Amino acid sequence: MDKDVDACMEKLNKMERGEEDERHMTALLLFCESADVRKVWLNMVSDGEVVVFLLLVFYWLRSNRHRLIRIHRSRDNDSSGYSCALDGTLVHAVVPVDQQTRYRGKGEYFQNVIGICDFDMIFTFVWAGWEGIAHDSRVLKEVAFNSTSRFPFPPPDKYYLCDAAYTNIRGFMAPYRNTRHWLADFRRGKPLTREERFNYAHAQLRNVIERAYGVLKARFPILKQMTPYPFTEQRDIVIACVEVHNFIRKHNIEDDLFTNFEEDTMVTPDVQGGGN
Repeated sequence: MDKDVDACMEKLNKMERGEEDERHMTALLLFCESADVRKVWLNMVSDGEVVVFLLLVFYWLRSNRHRLIRIHRSRDNDSSGYSCALDGTLVHAVVPVDQQTRYRGKGEYFQNVIGICDFDMIFTFVWAGWEGIAHDSRVLKEVAFNSTSRFPFPPPDKYYLCDAAYTNIRGFMAPYRNTRHWLADFRRGKPLTREERFNYAHAQLRNVIERAYGVLKARFPILKQMTPYPFTEQRDIVIACVEVHNFIRKHNIEDDLFTNFEEDTMVTPDVQGGGN
């Protein structure tokens, strides 16, 4: 880890920003926060790639400079039995013509991203780069059993909340099918049956990942209209965006997007899950 940090610092210092520069200080905090950030940073070899990453990191800082206030929040994340929420989302992609069929979805081209977030809207796992046409359940299966992914299976007494696109198996709890199970479905009336009551409670809890994706995409428009970088860099941009999202949340920085999505628990943004 120390070698990675030293290498990141050397790269940052070459940009000749003073230690009092807000961008310099934020980059330091991000290096300490996550090994994934250090990996992305070190894999960027050209000035243009570094600029892309920095733009992602500083996008929020530039537009919210007057609201960089640390506040204390008290939250209860002890949801008995529930570990986190899991879901997929589609991120706009620019791919070569000979690969477009595999990435096509809803009239455009997308990479499929699978993520897990806790009940504080902090992502605990993200895997990006899958073809847009891949079904959510297939992506989960391939990622979970990929030895390089380090997929965090829940403890034996916990499980991930996921939607009906996934199989209801140990560690992964999906809603009852063939009855109402989306949160928006219950706007037309209260749950009536035992299955609907379960699905309503399930949807209210699982909605946290839809809100997390909503915050992420609202903050970073590039996820809705990707720039034509090589695909590996497009994948890394997704990871960098998630890291900045987590950084803002973990450090209790006052933020309108998080506030808005926290207060409206019924929000169901168009997160464009793959294969649904």
